[in-house]
Amino acid sequence: MRVLPFFAMVDRRRALHRRVCAEHEALPFPKLTTRVPYASVVELMSVRRAPVFTFAPDGPAAGAYRDLWTEICGLVR
Repeated sequence: MRVLPFFAMVDRRRALHRRVCAEHEALPFPKLTTRVPYASVVELMSVRRAPVFTFAPDGPAAGAYRDLWTEICGLVR
């Protein structure tokens, strides 16, 4: 089993978030490139104890998690 890092709760308005993501992309090891955006619905997953797809299926965060899953599935083949 491999562990592949990814970023969640990324706020592209913050210089620190942009810099850390850019530095991470430059590192020479396998990694996931999908970024889950900063969104209150991501925080709500823990409160509601449910995946974002159950209460905000059309939002950007749900789309990012779909993209992340697609990326993971592409690596497993």
